[in-house]
Amino acid sequence: MKLITIFLLSVSLISNCFGQLKNPIKYIEYEAVIKEINASKSDLREKWDYEAILLLDRTYINKIKQFQPDLVEDFKKIFSVPIPDAYRERIPIKIKSLKDCINNAELLNNIYSKTNLFSESNFNNLLSPIYIKDNRIAVYDIYNGHYERHRMTLSKDTIIIELISTIIE
Repeated sequence: MKLITIFLLSVSLISNCFGQLKNPIKYIEYEAVIKEINASKSDLREKWDYEAILLLDRTYINKIKQFQPDLVEDFKKIFSVPIPDAYRERIPIKIKSLKDCINNAELLNNIYSKTNLFSESNFNNLLSPIYIKDNRIAVYDIYNGHYERHRMTLSKDTIIIELISTIIE
């Protein structure tokens, strides 16, 4: 009986360890970040990915500029014009929330397979965290031998995916 208990305990521990290797997607909510920025007196320079925050919504750009002036100036230069259509895909789909879509790897890979722009992208290589606002717009990174930053927007019956940047090492 002791042997069976030890075996079951070992199997449980091993499965928990392997379950932790497959990290769940972590979402960082835009509203929570903005609330902390507005309430905090401490140094938040390194806490968040402020480019991702600004790609979700630029409303608080002046607040972010107080502790990330260089990033904001670069952001204004780079994103002063909209993302060109050549870097944007529109995919007709009926879903209710981006989280439901992002949490379904099969659906995401299916969506990406229908695009021309992201031929090398594999959503299985999604890097966490994902910055998200109102479950309608998300900014995330994918690693496929190089880093890609994407923005996904849910609009009525369409998902719009934009390639924001690529970094080749």
